Amino acid sequence: MVKNTLAAIFVLPEKQGQGVGKQLITDAKSRCNTLALSVYQRNVASVAFYQQQGFEIIAQDEDPLAGQAQYIMSWQDRQTA
Repeated sequence: MVKNTLAAIFVLPEKQGQGVGKQLITDAKSRCNTLALSVYQRNVASVAFYQQQGFEIIAQDEDPLAGQAQYIMSWQDRQTA
């Protein structure tokens, strides 16, 4: 994490689907009232995962380093909004 931005989250393939990613997101949410992240649009599984965790797509652009279309996603703690 960099301030309120999830810069990266990686779970080993053999550990995916076991709740590890969800635990990491839950921990990040406990530290911040709002979170933002970027995810490549072609990474459909990750986009769906973040949406399941309450993130919403708020914008789209291109990662200037990779030249990949990406979504900007945001989550806000509804109890403090």
